[in-house]
Amino acid sequence: MNKRKIKFKVWDEGFHRMVSWDVVKDTRLLHDAFAGERAVALQSTGITDINNKEIYEGDIIDFTWINGEKKQGYVEWILLGFSVNADDALLNLLQCLKPEIIGNVYEKH
Repeated sequence: MNKRKIKFKVWDEGFHRMVSWDVVKDTRLLHDAFAGERAVALQSTGITDINNKEIYEGDIIDFTWINGEKKQGYVEWILLGFSVNADDALLNLLQCLKPEIIGNVYEKH
C-alpha cells in the first residue's frame, strides 16, 4: 500500500500570508484553520508541478488539457478528489498535463 503524507499549508487571514506546514503543524494557527477562524487550511494534492513544486488547494495553475488545449484554473477539493476549476468547468487534476503553479487564490499570483 502506498501511503502518502497528508500535509497542509495555511493562509493566515490576520497577517495576509501563507504559512508552511513545518511552521504551522504545532501551532494554534492550525487549530484556527480547521475551526474556520482567521485561517484557511489548504491540503497538498500529493502532486508536483513541472518545477517540482508541490500543488495545494487554492493554487492557480497553467496546464495542458488531455485534448492539447492550454488552460488555467485553480485547484479545489470537490466530492471525491482534487479538481481544477477552469473556465467554470471542473476538470480532474490527474488529467491536467504539465501543470505549473503561477500563484494562488489568496495572494492573487
